[in-house]
Amino acid sequence: MPFMMFDYTPPSSDGGNVFVGTHVGNRTLSPDGGVSHLASDNCGFGRDAIYSLTTGYANIAIGLGSLQFTTTGANNIAVGRATLAKNTTGQNNTAVGTSAMFENLTGIHNTALGLQAHYSNTSGSHNTSIGRDAGFSNSTGSWNTNVGVDAGPGCSTGSGNTCVGGESGYGVGPLEVQAANQNLTGSNNTWIGYQASNTGNHQDLNNVTALGYRAQTDKDNQVVIGNPDVVETVLPGTVIIDGTPITGAQVAALLALLTPSA
Repeated sequence: MPFMMFDYTPPSSDGGNVFVGTHVGNRTLSPDGGVSHLASDNCGFGRDAIYSLTTGYANIAIGLGSLQFTTTGANNIAVGRATLAKNTTGQNNTAVGTSAMFENLTGIHNTALGLQAHYSNTSGSHNTSIGRDAGFSNSTGSWNTNVGVDAGPGCSTGSGNTCVGGESGYGVGPLEVQAANQNLTGSNNTWIGYQASNTGNHQDLNNVTALGYRAQTDKDNQVVIGNPDVVETVLPGTVIIDGTPITGAQVAALLALLTPSA
């Protein structure tokens, strides 16, 4: 079919739909007896963009196949080839980058920026993935934040995780080692720093925190600061241990008592 551009206003709708390109938009979309803003204010640019709409509204699709199978979804923004391509009823998602959120079906309130960012998401919601392949395998997990190239790429069902830094939440070493240590199902974890991750072939830890370049956790409910190459850790001020404040002076006095006299 040749290039086309048209402004389509379904009967009983507010209209304002603009479609540009081949097989763009759906000229049979309709409010279907619903309120007038349904089937209105959609924009599609590029072959097969936003092609399956029925009552969806306020969607923007730019790129070949973007939002192609969305039917009733609303307030989605898809920019790039095949972004949010399989989305059907998902709403309030933003995907920018080739194949970003490609598999999403019903997930809501997600943001994916980067090539194949959050690619495998189907029903997970309230996730943010920024960077190439960030959050790539997330399918049903929610409330995850992944920032950096390959940040949190393996987590599929875990929720409440934060990965900041290239390959954070992925692993340290060759690919087979990374694969054995990347988070898959763990929840409520924080990895901040390049390759901050699990170690010891753990893929399902919960409530861990690793801070720093290649900082690694190996058990639930653990906090790790730095990596084995760190030779000094500075903690200024008062440190509270299990509810008890400990000052540097108190630590020095204790060490003095424990150090044998010459």
